[in-house]
Amino acid sequence: MMLFGFAQEMHHESDMDTRLVRGLVLDHGARHPDMPKNVKDAYILICNVSLEYEKTSVCSSFLFGFIEV
Repeated sequence: MMLFGFAQEMHHESDMDTRLVRGLVLDHGARHPDMPKNVKDAYILICNVSLEYEKTSVCSSFLFGFIEV
C-alpha cells in the first residue's frame, strides 16, 4: 500500500548512464563517522525533501494593558 508517492523523470543520454545502487545515496556523504558501511535487510526511504536542519524564526509580540478596578 502506497500512502504518498510520485514519479520523477530523470534525463540521461543513454540507458548505460543509469544503474541500480543497492544502498543509501547521499549527495553530501555520510553524516556521522560511526554510521555502518554495510547493512543487511534494510528498509528503503525515498524522499524528495530537504533533510537539513533549519532553525525556524518566529517574530511575534504580545501586547496587554492594565485595567483599573
